[in-house]
Amino acid sequence: MATLVRDRVTWLIYSQLAVYGYFVYGFGPSVLLLRDEQQVSRTVSGLRGTALAGGAVLAGLVGARLVRRWDRAAVLRVGLAGLALGIVVVTAATALPLTLLGALLAGTFGALMLNTDSAVLSDHHGAA
Repeated sequence: MATLVRDRVTWLIYSQLAVYGYFVYGFGPSVLLLRDEQQVSRTVSGLRGTALAGGAVLAGLVGARLVRRWDRAAVLRVGLAGLALGIVVVTAATALPLTLLGALLAGTFGALMLNTDSAVLSDHHGAA
């Protein structure tokens, strides 16, 4: 049986997963704060979650093509940069359309990073 060794690559992937997890678990409560700040209904405010999920679906549709076109390392970098951009837009924007765009960006690029992270870990550690 192969032994799992947590090397530099493993910790880098773990760190990326932690960043995404931190964002996702902080996103839900922030929707309520944005709803109050923007004075929109619960239904309209819930569109942010829909945008986040829609972005994840979009990442699932294009992720494999991107990895075939570029390599996994490039897709990881793009995913992490796009997630950061989405987070900045969500946190800095005050207008509803911009916060929806930020959620879509964060959902798309975060899921792209998440899916690629899983594949990198699997390839890197093999049977372990």
